[in-house]
Amino acid sequence: MTEWRSLVGTGPIMLTDWVEGSSVTWDKNPDYWGYDEKYPENRLPYIDQLRVLFMPEVATRLAALRTGRIDFIGPYQGSALSSLDQVESLERTNPELVIHPITSRSDNAIGMNVQSPPFDEIRVRKALQMAINLEEINRAFYGGRSDMTPQGSLNRSFSEIVTQFEDWPVDVKKVFDYDPEGAEELLDEAGYPRGADGIRFKTELLWLDLRPLSYAELLVSYWKRIGVEVEIDVTEIASFGARRGERDFEMIAAEAAIKFDPIVATGRLTPSQGWNSSNVNDPWYTATVEAARAATTIEEYNRINAELDQYGIEEFWLIWGGMAPTYAVAQPWLIGYNGELELGWSQANSVFTRLWIDSELKEAMGR
Repeated sequence: MTEWRSLVGTGPIMLTDWVEGSSVTWDKNPDYWGYDEKYPENRLPYIDQLRVLFMPEVATRLAALRTGRIDFIGPYQGSALSSLDQVESLERTNPELVIHPITSRSDNAIGMNVQSPPFDEIRVRKALQMAINLEEINRAFYGGRSDMTPQGSLNRSFSEIVTQFEDWPVDVKKVFDYDPEGAEELLDEAGYPRGADGIRFKTELLWLDLRPLSYAELLVSYWKRIGVEVEIDVTEIASFGARRGERDFEMIAAEAAIKFDPIVATGRLTPSQGWNSSNVNDPWYTATVEAARAATTIEEYNRINAELDQYGIEEFWLIWGGMAPTYAVAQPWLIGYNGELELGWSQANSVFTRLWIDSELKEAMGR
């Protein structure tokens, strides 16, 4: 990518400028062959240019939105809004903005290194889940906007694959009830009693700086009540990814309820995958992932992925924290956007080639 001027392709836009750490610019490909799926008589792209500005600070992005300097922020490279306070602030100060809640997965899960104590003990994993008050988090932290229905690696919208929460075994479902006393009993049974200082064990949570630190702090406060002391290590994305790939973590910010291709989600929890946020190394699970990849019918593929998903749920490899939306925000003059995440695997820019600017409206609004 350092030789980006040499890149060629047949897509609707062409990379024409890249200022590292500042901006990326694409111009219209006048020879593009594709047409709009909604309006088949219209040749794509509509836009003449797409320019992406790098704005690491949320406050900078919000200011640019309020002043009309930018047309859109969305779920790409962590630029979407994840804080309800930010969303409600925009709703108050700029009611003309169009806000789209987007959920492609849960970014509120927590992984644990299940190959090492204390997380190799399933009772510890269950206890950490039972210590979290999911309904209180939704009410107080997400204003009731989060989907707290427990899910595994796969999103429950895969209705032909996943076993829905109401059909899970009773002893599995009860782990997701807020029960700090039961959590303490499990920790005692697992060999982690409270010490003289009231602490059962200490550990570290590797946290991605793109996610709200206040959410991590909330989880830590719940775990402290049952005698588990967790230190938060906030890390930028490059270091975070490297440490996850090297399994250099005890606890780590993770993903669940993923809406992408099922094997992408279930296949993450195998030794060869850099996204294995619980350092799972289960021979049966790994072999079954390979069986899913080798499936020759949709029915077989779905059945195997259902087994994988439920197996991971019942092993409690991930701590469920709800599926809160992130928010894309568009100016009213950006026409055609309806909350799309991508149009094809990792095809975010394809969305923008189908949008256009209502120049008259923008001018009428003084922008």
